[in-house]
Amino acid sequence: KPCCFQRARQRPGSANMGTCATKCCGPNWSNELQSCARAPSAPWAHTPLRDEPDDEIKPKERDEGCCGCRRLCTTLLCCGVCCCCLLSIPPLLLLGLFVLPQVTCFLPLGINGLPLGYVPAFLGAGRIFPLGREASCMDRIWTNVYGAESIRNQGAQVPEKEWSGEWWRGNELGYIINTPVFWSENGVWPNSNALGSMPNQHVAIRPFFVEAYGVTDSNREQLQDYLAMSAKTFLKERREAGQLIVQEDLLAWVYQILHNITFDEEISFSDAEQVVPLAQTVTQMGTIGQVFPSFLYPLLLSSTAAEVGAKVDEYEKKVEKKWGANLTNLDCTPSSSCKAQLASGLWDAHYSAGGLSVPQTISAGLGVLYSTSSTNPSVNFTIPAGKVAEFFWECIRSFPPVIGFPHWTKRP
Repeated sequence: KPCCFQRARQRPGSANMGTCATKCCGPNWSNELQSCARAPSAPWAHTPLRDEPDDEIKPKERDEGCCGCRRLCTTLLCCGVCCCCLLSIPPLLLLGLFVLPQVTCFLPLGINGLPLGYVPAFLGAGRIFPLGREASCMDRIWTNVYGAESIRNQGAQVPEKEWSGEWWRGNELGYIINTPVFWSENGVWPNSNALGSMPNQHVAIRPFFVEAYGVTDSNREQLQDYLAMSAKTFLKERREAGQLIVQEDLLAWVYQILHNITFDEEISFSDAEQVVPLAQTVTQMGTIGQVFPSFLYPLLLSSTAAEVGAKVDEYEKKVEKKWGANLTNLDCTPSSSCKAQLASGLWDAHYSAGGLSVPQTISAGLGVLYSTSSTNPSVNFTIPAGKVAEFFWECIRSFPPVIGFPHWTKRP
């Protein structure tokens, strides 16, 4: 069968990542159905964050055509390669959401075998915050803690637990489990945002994040002056434009700030606006894409993955210019280099970690101040004098941009 998705970049650790594998379980597939049915590790599946033999982290060979259930479809339903996979999605979702949520929770869904129970758990996360343990069937297979004190206590254990392999963290943002495809062209392995990097990779690039974004006594006043000036300029320009679009204008403004601070390189607001559509697509499709069967990936996601890869290539050149000499001797294997690892992580910060969370919280604050909707908890609210910072913290507490702090005790 032809490849459904050709990788443009060769994955580190393999000599033939750009070719299409042609075998899965051989002709006697029924005798080996169990091994075929498990969640695939290729081409965008989660990766173990611990040292294992090379063949354990390389994609497994498959003969599944455009759809992982090809053999089952053609044998039982005689309906061709992909149609039953596509038709099976709505009834599976209905079963998982309304009929047998506890029974169907662990049925694999999408190319990465995401548990079906994740869908109702994710949809309900924002409505029943703060969540507790056992809020859904998903909490049987992963741990997602909530609340500042609990997260602080668990965070203190993460380095030791990850290094030992007792805990595993993947491509997640709180309760959001992202599809790895949007990191597949970045030169990093595992295909994950910086939170899912391996411990040896994290320890190598973290000092550069601290240098880029750390606030110290020596730079605090300078940063405050820069941010105040930037905010005044932003509001003046939006007033002249006659509108402030929430969230698009806020996303562009925060991206502009982060880019300028990270690379000591000024970009205009209009330049930042050009990045917003890509960031929004990655945010929206990063979660939804998990439920897609493999044949939809080239149709809906591959072009976005290529755009992200091109953006990370741009970042890599900027990283080389600013920190190249200090990155040369660092080890971020199995990623292609620590320059690629850092560039990909900085993109994560700009489009998502700070680049999305900060505009979301500002948007919540604007909603409280100006919205007349019945969903506004404090219509006609006015910030008390001298309480601007407290108001912002309360927006974070009341409308958290990220829900939960997860880890797995068994890699999915």
